[in-house]
Amino acid sequence: MSGRQLVVFDFDHPIVDDNTDYAIRKAAPGGSIPSSLADSYVPGQWMEHMNSIFEYMHQQGVSVGDMEDLMKRIPLTEGMQELLLWLHSMRCRFDVAILSDSNTIFIQTILDALKLDHIFGEGLVMTNHAHVSEDPTDAGRLHVRGYHTSDNPHQCPKCNPNMCKQQALRDFVTQQQLGGMDYKRILYVGDGNNDLCPAKMLSGNDVVMPRVGYPLDKILHGADKDQLQIKAQVVSWKSGSEIQEWMLNSMPH
Repeated sequence: MSGRQLVVFDFDHPIVDDNTDYAIRKAAPGGSIPSSLADSYVPGQWMEHMNSIFEYMHQQGVSVGDMEDLMKRIPLTEGMQELLLWLHSMRCRFDVAILSDSNTIFIQTILDALKLDHIFGEGLVMTNHAHVSEDPTDAGRLHVRGYHTSDNPHQCPKCNPNMCKQQALRDFVTQQQLGGMDYKRILYVGDGNNDLCPAKMLSGNDVVMPRVGYPLDKILHGADKDQLQIKAQVVSWKSGSEIQEWMLNSMPH
């Protein structure tokens, strides 16, 4: 296949072998947060839930630096570092993006620690926004807000208000087209329930790549593709090396 391609990765479980929003709880005193806090999530209010956790961490004396240190210890999924470096070596053919429900500080911390930050150019990491407060009332506390906000809402009835990955991906592809880049193919590498929505926008020329054994893979193999409104080819994987092998085999010889 000729022409430039876009490879989009979710971050938690495709790239790192953990969920950053759950892993961060290990930074709390004793290695966990109170069950009352863990169980306080209200459906559709994930940003509010995470901010409550960060408020608790701050009250317990857990610094952003402590949380960043924990992020640096999260392992990459098998073969993922090699895959990302290979994609970067093939940057004449591929743009590589992250589309994640994590946040900017967690993702940037991990990419910097692994020296992978150069792979994702400006505008190619789409995730929830995080910042460290400088307000005297809670200086040093981590705050997050959605990728989509009340000022820039999405209209998807199935996704949480803070992010619709399909809308984020559509907006990105449209912006690229306006700049003269019309991708020949999109490959979407995901794992979770919220990766189904962006998979539905992919064409029959595109590929959705769910991680074996994870919710997206079970959904895609548990129902008819037409029923799910999936047009893209489905290619499941267990390691980054399997993704790389498939991509190599799909290239023109």
